[in-house]
Amino acid sequence: MFPLDSEARQHLSWPAVFRCMVWFMKNGDFSVKRNAILTLKEVCNDGSQSFPSVAEIEDLHEILVEFIKHPIHPTITKSSLSVMFSLISSSDEHTKRFLRLGAVTAILEALVDPDNSLCTKALSVLHGLTDYEEGIAEAYSNALTIPLLVKKILRVPELGTSYSVSILLRLSRHGDGKRVATEALQVGAFQKVLVLLQVGCGEETREKATKLLKLMNPYRDGLECTESIDFKNLKRSL
Repeated sequence: MFPLDSEARQHLSWPAVFRCMVWFMKNGDFSVKRNAILTLKEVCNDGSQSFPSVAEIEDLHEILVEFIKHPIHPTITKSSLSVMFSLISSSDEHTKRFLRLGAVTAILEALVDPDNSLCTKALSVLHGLTDYEEGIAEAYSNALTIPLLVKKILRVPELGTSYSVSILLRLSRHGDGKRVATEALQVGAFQKVLVLLQVGCGEETREKATKLLKLMNPYRDGLECTESIDFKNLKRSL
């Protein structure tokens, strides 16, 4: 049926079809799981499409989080992240369901993977989850959060870097700004954000990066650490 036209997308977005895909993802072999999640990804990629309610697609959220926690194959992981992002973007109820299932911790653990394309997708989901109080609170309490976000700055595509900067700023506003600034400085955030501004980024990212630098600046003495590998082959944008 690929590529999907508008009529095919409409039919495939019915709750009954979602439930079929869920059944295949739960009970099928590797090939069936992959085809089912790829189908959902294609349906969900249409931003104008409406999605069934949480109650209508029981178990989907659990399976997606499980695919992130226990990866089977990169294609399945990336597609799961894409579907999660679409559902999170569509409604509060989907986001809150993911939050109750511990999706923030699952995403942070997925970010340990060096695959840049996976990381950007994971950061997009984390950015959506941390837009909610429960999500930012869980991220704030996880020791992985700040080191991973700082590490991804300049190591992932520009969109992923933008998500990292935005989440770090949210963390500073949620809890103890000094603690966030200190931990970020200890893993090299100041120099990385400074270089980000020097090589160029979008206006919104620039504003957030500037605020982050101002937040960290009072606590710099004796705390800075720099990973030189992050600054290789960088060029100033024109």
